[in-house]
Amino acid sequence: MSLFSRLKSVVTGDDYLDSDYDDDLEYDESVDSAEPAPRGGSLSMANQFDLGDSFIGSNVIGMPGISSSAAEVMVMEPRSFDEMPKAIQALRERKTIIINLTMMEPDQAQRAVDFVAGGTFAIDGHQERVGESIFLFAPSCVT
Repeated sequence: MSLFSRLKSVVTGDDYLDSDYDDDLEYDESVDSAEPAPRGGSLSMANQFDLGDSFIGSNVIGMPGISSSAAEVMVMEPRSFDEMPKAIQALRERKTIIINLTMMEPDQAQRAVDFVAGGTFAIDGHQERVGESIFLFAPSCVT
């Protein structure tokens, strides 16, 4: 069948595929379908993230190598510069910090960002500006 006749058959809705392929499919009748496949065979894969029975019925999977404190995110909305040492302490505890500085005066907010940015730099962390007056500071263990 030529390409044009196949295209015409597809467009008009003719079932040309039935005539092009053999209906004689070979099946291996030596395999008994009533017998289940053996577990632990060469085709089954072991679950490398199996954490035992502690999470049965839960969709939570633990992340090996990350403690729960490293995954913590602290959100701060400081009203004065006096609250900034709490941010530095949280960074030293390897927590990620999001600081919303909309409640502070612009000059105090700039001073606060500079202070926390200096602390972040000292521990080899990194910072990102998330919004107009919102900043994210993360320790070096967070990518």
